[in-house]
Amino acid sequence: MVGPYNCNGNTTISSMSAGTADNQDRRSNDERKKRRLASNRESARRSRVRKQRRLDDLSSQVAELLDTNQRLLIELNHMIAKHSRVVRENAKLREEAADLQKRLNEMEVEEAEAAPGTPEVA
Repeated sequence: MVGPYNCNGNTTISSMSAGTADNQDRRSNDERKKRRLASNRESARRSRVRKQRRLDDLSSQVAELLDTNQRLLIELNHMIAKHSRVVRENAKLREEAADLQKRLNEMEVEEAEAAPGTPEVA
């Protein structure tokens, strides 16, 4: 800043002291700006670290869920196969029960026919 000149062509003392104050303000502002920039950089670094940690946690969770899903699919396939075997066995047992019931009915009829004193059905 250029101040008023006195008759000797030099700047006055008051303008020099104002220039010094301006320089101090500028230095103070520069220091504040540097501190703010450093603080912002550190804050951004911490934010990146937090984001990376969150990404790592989510990646681990995805891997764990994929593993769990794979195990559940294997278990489901075993249960489906077991269910099919049980359904086939149940059908076989029902058929066997029906055959046994039919044989029992036939035996009861034969026994009734062979029993003495039973009227014959024509």
